[in-house]
Amino acid sequence: MRRVVVFLLTCCVACGGAATQVRTHVKGTEYLTSLKLENLGPTIIDPNDILPRLGLKAIADAQRSIDEYQLQLDTQRVVGAYQRVGYLGVDVKAKLDKPPNQDAVTLTFVVTPGKRATTHLEFFGLPDNVPLKKVLEAVPIKENSLFDYDLYDATKEPLDELMQDSGYAHVRIESTVIADRAKARATLRWIIDPGPHATFGAVELVGVEPGLEDSVRERIAFVPGQAYSHQAIADTQLNIYGIGLFGSVRVEPAADSLDAVVPIKIVVTAVTKNELSAGGGFGLDPSSYNARLRSPAPSVESTSGTHGGSSACGPSVPEPSASVCSAPCPATTIRTRSPSGDHS
Repeated sequence: MRRVVVFLLTCCVACGGAATQVRTHVKGTEYLTSLKLENLGPTIIDPNDILPRLGLKAIADAQRSIDEYQLQLDTQRVVGAYQRVGYLGVDVKAKLDKPPNQDAVTLTFVVTPGKRATTHLEFFGLPDNVPLKKVLEAVPIKENSLFDYDLYDATKEPLDELMQDSGYAHVRIESTVIADRAKARATLRWIIDPGPHATFGAVELVGVEPGLEDSVRERIAFVPGQAYSHQAIADTQLNIYGIGLFGSVRVEPAADSLDAVVPIKIVVTAVTKNELSAGGGFGLDPSSYNARLRSPAPSVESTSGTHGGSSACGPSVPEPSASVCSAPCPATTIRTRSPSGDHS
């Protein structure tokens, strides 16, 4: 009989314990319960856009002790979020709030944004047939505008397309942000290696059934010997897809050649019986449309003072206020100056 009673008591304790999870806590040991963001300047970033993404959020949810390494990482994440929108000199400090005679802790990130940085644009290596004015019209970020990393990052694609539409099929672009925290100034620098001025070469058709070759070739928006153009490739793809007989159309420049004459391969697949083709641009293949040489990931250099010289390859152009160097310009070592005047 005693065994049965013990068994029943064990079951009751087990079932009751499953209903409520009690946190094991040693008295006198602090544990994290919540995170806050206190902004001492303009409210640019919603705390709900930052705090849920921090590693300390999971620690707070589990009511565990603060991990110092994770605190360092999350502090840098908050700093990075403000720097991306132009607060290059942002200062972030962590503050712990604990009620008297309690071990529960609230961690607050105290943010002092400082002044938001403005931009200065520099372009080096532009060929003669790509004027600076045309470049400035094509890119989304403008001279003396407030710095925003997303706008800076979005500049690479239209700049690349402009160069390709100007005949530079093998263009390579390197970009750098030089942050001057003391002056709240972000110098955005693009170094362009245009490569040779290219022309279209021979066109190879792949997957085109006999009897349709002439229809496909009539819709090609360029001829061999014509200056290379990214727009002509996109137009060709739309024109061929508009025939309505192909499920997919890819217009591919030769990726394994850096010659001035660029061969083109047009690859099509027929429409299947169960596929409806409406014509127009609905069959545009994004991977082919965006076929281009991608620029490397941008590097970021920061200074606490000014950097040596406003241009690595020539003087700044007064109107508009951006810099340009017409000759190809290699990557440049930036000399920086601290407030004490020492060079690094």
